[in-house]
Amino acid sequence: MKKFRRKKHLKTKIIKSLIIILAIYLIFNIFFLFCNKVNLKYIDFIDISFKTNKNKSSKKIINKTYELLTNTKIKNPVTFLENAIQNSDPDILNREYEDDYESFNKSSKVTEYIPDPNSKQIENPVVYIYNTHQLENYKIIKPEIYNIKPNVMMTSHILKEKLNELEISTIVEQVDLIKYMRLNNLRFKDSYKASRVFAKKAIKEKESIKYLIDIHRDSVKYNNSTIEIKGKKYAKILFVVGLENKNYESNLKMTKAIHNIIKKDYPKLSKGILTKKGKNVDGVYNQDLSPNSILIEFGGYQNTITEVFNTTEIVAKAIYNYIKGE
Repeated sequence: MKKFRRKKHLKTKIIKSLIIILAIYLIFNIFFLFCNKVNLKYIDFIDISFKTNKNKSSKKIINKTYELLTNTKIKNPVTFLENAIQNSDPDILNREYEDDYESFNKSSKVTEYIPDPNSKQIENPVVYIYNTHQLENYKIIKPEIYNIKPNVMMTSHILKEKLNELEISTIVEQVDLIKYMRLNNLRFKDSYKASRVFAKKAIKEKESIKYLIDIHRDSVKYNNSTIEIKGKKYAKILFVVGLENKNYESNLKMTKAIHNIIKKDYPKLSKGILTKKGKNVDGVYNQDLSPNSILIEFGGYQNTITEVFNTTEIVAKAIYNYIKGE
């Protein structure tokens, strides 16, 4: 009987030990999952705790702990805005902003410079639209209207027309950027340097220009670049903001406002706002030229120009509402 009790007692002890081990394992897993979610590095926390000497107030430890937990900086209010943007679309952190052409020589085989089909003099333009990568193309459907192979330059011309119809005076950069780059022995990676030359020129010559819009298109596949709303297909958009220039706070604020205007009536049309900084990243995108500068990607390489056209109508109205509401 005693032997049976000892065995039963031992079995109970083993079960209790296993439960304790399982509980500890679960607690650690939950803790590290939490750390991963809020970007908290426990090593950083320990480092802060031990490096803060006795002469420093406990306030610094509290502030640093809060910053690690919330991924914000108390002394920099803009980080709260950045965090709010990213939290509104968690998947945006996993996105990459890439240009899918290694050189304009390669892109020139697919598409070409498109002149403004409705060129006319615009007095005192408020909006300046340009394309750093003029030859980012859309889906080629044979036969194309007027033999034009659609690219982002066509998007710029369409958006310009829509904004002018809404009485927002808008112009599009007409320089053949690829030709300019070839004449000056510039490579594809120098595209932003090239578009910067003409953006600065436009701002200098036309002092009425207040808003700069650089139009690109994404390199994602069709299912990630398209949305159907009430039986009509649209090319999704993505905003890109560089965080390594003097105007990033105001540019981010403007972008967030336009994104929210679109999101109100078309919740999934905008994929969000991608902020970029750090090693091997431009982080500027010529957005230092104006406190009202934005970069918008319209659709992807598999979208048709019709789907892009549908989206420009919505974006034009959102820009109009933003400008009129300032």
